[in-house]
Amino acid sequence: MKEKLLVFLLLVFAGAYAQIPVEGFEQSFPPEGWTVTGNGVGTGESWSQTPLASPVLPPYQGNHAAYIIGEDVPTGTAEDWLITPAITVPPNGIISFYSRLLQNNNQGSLYRMMVTVDDPQDLSSYTLMQQWTETEINPSQTTYTQKVVNIPSVYTGVEVHIAFVLVTDDGDGWLVDEVSVTEGCVQPLNVMISEATGTELTLSWDEAPGVSDYEIIILPAGVPFTGNEQGVIATSSPYVFTGLTVESTYQIYIRSLCQQGGVSEWVGPVYSQVLTGNTLTGTVTFDADGDGNCEEGDIVPFVPIAVNIDGLFAYYTYTDMNGEYTVYNIGDGESTIILQPEPQSFFPATEAVTVSVNFNGSVTEETADICLEQPESVTDASITLTPIGAARPGFHAFYQLTVRNNGSELLNNVIATVTFDDNRFDYTSSEGNSAATGNTITFTIGDMAAFAAENYVIDLYTLAPPTNVGGEMVNFTLEVTHNETDDLPDDNTAVMQQTIINSWDPNDIIVHEGPEILLEQADDYLTYTIRFQNTGTASAINVRLENELDEKLDWDTFQPIAASHYYTVNREEGDLEFLFNDINLPDDESDEPGSHGFVTYRIKPQSTVVLGDIFYNGAGIFFDFNEPVITNTAETEIVAETSGLTDALQNKVSVYPNPVVNYLNINTYGSELQNITVYDLNGRKCLNGSGKKMDVSSLKIGLYLVKITTDKGTSTQKIIKN
Repeated sequence: MKEKLLVFLLLVFAGAYAQIPVEGFEQSFPPEGWTVTGNGVGTGESWSQTPLASPVLPPYQGNHAAYIIGEDVPTGTAEDWLITPAITVPPNGIISFYSRLLQNNNQGSLYRMMVTVDDPQDLSSYTLMQQWTETEINPSQTTYTQKVVNIPSVYTGVEVHIAFVLVTDDGDGWLVDEVSVTEGCVQPLNVMISEATGTELTLSWDEAPGVSDYEIIILPAGVPFTGNEQGVIATSSPYVFTGLTVESTYQIYIRSLCQQGGVSEWVGPVYSQVLTGNTLTGTVTFDADGDGNCEEGDIVPFVPIAVNIDGLFAYYTYTDMNGEYTVYNIGDGESTIILQPEPQSFFPATEAVTVSVNFNGSVTEETADICLEQPESVTDASITLTPIGAARPGFHAFYQLTVRNNGSELLNNVIATVTFDDNRFDYTSSEGNSAATGNTITFTIGDMAAFAAENYVIDLYTLAPPTNVGGEMVNFTLEVTHNETDDLPDDNTAVMQQTIINSWDPNDIIVHEGPEILLEQADDYLTYTIRFQNTGTASAINVRLENELDEKLDWDTFQPIAASHYYTVNREEGDLEFLFNDINLPDDESDEPGSHGFVTYRIKPQSTVVLGDIFYNGAGIFFDFNEPVITNTAETEIVAETSGLTDALQNKVSVYPNPVVNYLNINTYGSELQNITVYDLNGRKCLNGSGKKMDVSSLKIGLYLVKITTDKGTSTQKIIKN
């Protein structure tokens, strides 16, 4: 097998089959023969040429690139089109370009490649060739990635126009550079890891006709892939990687390098996970009657357990809703594992449990149950409402009501109520022993044993426009009652805020308390829900959520509340990992209702937070071994007075020019301007003012948020400072 190190590979698509030269957008814009247009929704932004040597809008090569900023529109979704001149498609034709986004995290934009044989101005005549989300087109979003799209063979020899289309409503933008069309290169097929032994991995594939070499890149799992990494060249299948780290996960990408100088699209990632598979499991129960014994059914859910392996602290794991816990991936051989349960404060001090295990190949699972002593008598009920999906005008919205007995005593005659805005929703149905009267749904639950939980799904129909318009906020109020005197009554009531939206990324994170809380509310919990949906082409065997908690939150107060499926959760400092192993989540084409999932938890702010502090929260969602889907960032600010206003004002406020160098102008369209505050992306306040012209020359080059307050409410706009 021939092997050589790929130090630098520059592929210029200007060979005999190229139908247009490489377009780098270096001259006038749009270039000769190119067209810039849109669907008429939003006119504030259009495709442009990047400023000369801009560090905020850098080209991939040369001095310029083409770019478009994501636009926030009043209704609908903006489409901004950049269309090539007429191109005669060569055999196996491909279009290649370099792509980059403006900012990190998933803002909800879609990126499309469209093709037409008709009038390029007739947008209805185009056919979709490929579509990406933000994390699909650029896994490392602010790093250029080469994209190669196969032009369907039906267009071979035909004259076509190809369009780059940004589809967005307040999403991320797009930078495009070095566009070319050439004869294509066939991808390697049936790529797989055929063997994994010790520190070696063997990659095999079906070789493609007309391919001289293959470029292969291997990276540790979780490292963003750009396509610009240093790889190796192989002339045939298979290829063996050596010197790898045992018990690590790797991702591998491969593409064809054709004799005529072309290159195929990357195939991958193909993942290999070398794990021991050794686990320690058990159930945590408690002595309910004080006889010194724990009965099988007296489980304690969501107990934090500090895990120490061979003298080193590993992480916190938590019992699930059935009181069970699992410690994964313990090394082969003998180990000493110390489990320190940390139940609620009304339990007596609990001694650590020491377990000696020996995983020798024939034994891969050990069990260690934990019995907690009889707790003090505490009565505590809580109530939470989780939005399972979005509230979209003209569609049904689903919610899960969770009522929990967090105390050690039986609760009698438990009744829960949910009050909704019947001007915006029509009641459809609800589970359990429930009934709706007006805008209130009442759940008659009855008795609840210690540490028990009940879950009910509610179906509400979101009224169509003009009753509901995207950006408006709706509130739900919740209450749970019972016959006993509650020792901790603060969580007997709750409020859940939700924003009505027109479009929806099904993988997101929301904060139930909304974008603003008062300082006196900072002593209580913030409640977060991470929602996910399998939009792939096959079921997801495992789903993993990674969630980094804000440093202004008290990590030790983390409490799981509810989830759509069985799961386990681990915590190491402020890093959460939710594991939905063997979830077998169907894809949305096969079973749309069943393709969704969620997890809900609550956590308190630090006792030292002050007015103006902002809590940020985002997550990464892994479906099997695919690249993570990055959610939005949920934000909550501590304010002196909540505005109770919606984002509808966004449509009545504009800022210009954007990008800006020295002075930023603010147009409030008749509203009375009260205050302007500029923040960086870390939430730090940079500038403050009240006039309709603000000097921003002192700002460093970068992306900023401008919060504008008028007598009608508040609006937040994104600007680029050059």
